[in-house]
Amino acid sequence: VDGALASLIWLCERVVSPQTAELAVRFVWPLAWIFPAAACGLLIARSLGGRAAVFVCAVLLATNIQLYVQFRPGRVDHHNIQITMALIAAACALASAHRTRWAMAGGIAAALGLAVGIEALAFQALIGASYGLRLAMGPQEGRSARAARAYGLSLAAAAALFYMIQTPPWRWSMS
Repeated sequence: VDGALASLIWLCERVVSPQTAELAVRFVWPLAWIFPAAACGLLIARSLGGRAAVFVCAVLLATNIQLYVQFRPGRVDHHNIQITMALIAAACALASAHRTRWAMAGGIAAALGLAVGIEALAFQALIGASYGLRLAMGPQEGRSARAARAYGLSLAAAAALFYMIQTPPWRWSMS
């Protein structure tokens, strides 16, 4: 997160003063995560309850400002990314079409959310368990197995990649 923020500030500084660049990033960064989070909320509602659930979810998203505490302008924090990545992973887990592709995207989102911070581990564990439960209970074992495998492999590969990116090589062997 710090690297992304520093990069955005650096990019903005090419156009505006350093103070204005920092102010712009402090404003835009949290707001940039609202839209994917809200879209995933609507997708999850559609998967679970159809059109009526989407309407109720949209009304709640439009009227309940408590949902946006972690996304308010000026709040430069890692929780908004973790929430968004958990919602992306959950929406991908609930996908019915192109399940294997969505499972891969969900695994990458889960890995990114966990690389940012471990606080969302319980949510990511439940999302991961949903692939196993669907495999165990579903009549389409082949399709469920491919999705579970895609999720697990993409989660493992992305987690290893994110670990190597954010951890200096001399610390890779440390617990």
